[in-house]
Amino acid sequence: IVTLPEWAKQMRVMQVIDRTGWLETDDYVATRLPPPEKQKAKVSLTFDDGWVTAYAYLVNQMDKRGITGTHFIITEYMDKPGYTADYIGSKKVKELLGLGHEIGSHTLNHEDMSLATPEQLNENLELSKKRLENLGAKVVSFAWPYGYYTMPYAERAQQTYNLVRTVKAGINVPPYNTSELWGFVVTNTTTVAEIEE
Repeated sequence: IVTLPEWAKQMRVMQVIDRTGWLETDDYVATRLPPPEKQKAKVSLTFDDGWVTAYAYLVNQMDKRGITGTHFIITEYMDKPGYTADYIGSKKVKELLGLGHEIGSHTLNHEDMSLATPEQLNENLELSKKRLENLGAKVVSFAWPYGYYTMPYAERAQQTYNLVRTVKAGINVPPYNTSELWGFVVTNTTTVAEIEE
């Protein structure tokens, strides 16, 4: 599905294949966006892994400004001996919930899910969600470790979660593909100008 701005008169679709092979496409559907003055942009802040540093440095600053985010937690790292210096435990997850933050799943142990068997994928999707729900979270979001996944696995994830986030760079516009939400990765080298852009 392609969403067109109101001023668009025509659209050209071009597919580039970067290796020998073939490409199959479905029917194309185009819809119009409302005019810019009627559009309302939203930004969501998400944090992967459940790092102690994100909790220690960001959550207090966000709370002062009335901002909440989504924290994608690696559930086997919570409260695990040897991991508590780097990853938040269940107590901090509950504190985030109390502050109004969303908790999402980031699998059991942050393995590359594109290499997982269907059974391993199911276990990571279902058990990680259940562990977070046992802490009181309403878990509707999932983020792929490293951003690695396959389309059949994305479809499977959508059966367990309402929203599935990737690391593909881009802006999500209606109608949203909730099984493959895009975003922009921000690191310690990202400038304010890049974020504003």
